Amino acid sequence: MQARLHRTDVSPTQAAARLHYLNDVQRRTRRAAYSPAYGLLVVGAIALAHGAVITLWPQAGLEWLVWIGALLAVRPLIRWLRRRLEQQGLEVQKRVAFASAAAAVGFTVLAVATGANPLVSALAAASALMAFLASMPVVSLATVGVGVAGDLAIRQGLAAGTSQILVGVALIALGLWSMRAP
Repeated sequence: MQARLHRTDVSPTQAAARLHYLNDVQRRTRRAAYSPAYGLLVVGAIALAHGAVITLWPQAGLEWLVWIGALLAVRPLIRWLRRRLEQQGLEVQKRVAFASAAAAVGFTVLAVATGANPLVSALAAASALMAFLASMPVVSLATVGVGVAGDLAIRQGLAAGTSQILVGVALIALGLWSMRAP
């Protein structure tokens, strides 16, 4: 047996205002829970550091230091972010992290198959997916644009390190801008 719905004295304007409020709360919660701004800052810093290393020391093989440093630095950052979100009462969803990682791996494979830059493709894909899931389509589209522009710059003859530095700066700028986005 279904419960009977009772008629309320809510006007269409009040109902629309309530729906608008609920949509706004949902959007802010997604942004806080998925934290694309922090992700953009981290991947931007990784791209910037990697680009600087391969530009300054192209033959030294020091780029592995960037990857080891990134792995060592990202783990405490993830723990800090998880604690921060839990203090706000938000639950961290592991499936979002897995989806982002899968996007990065998938676009790395695609980049290798097509001759694109794997690092730029992976970072842009993972960041764009995270921003899209956080209901930030403009940031997601801008991230895709940064990735495409970085790859096109490399294909046009710009050094990979210089392009990665530019991509890193652009991703950091997007991360800072998305922190302030309403």
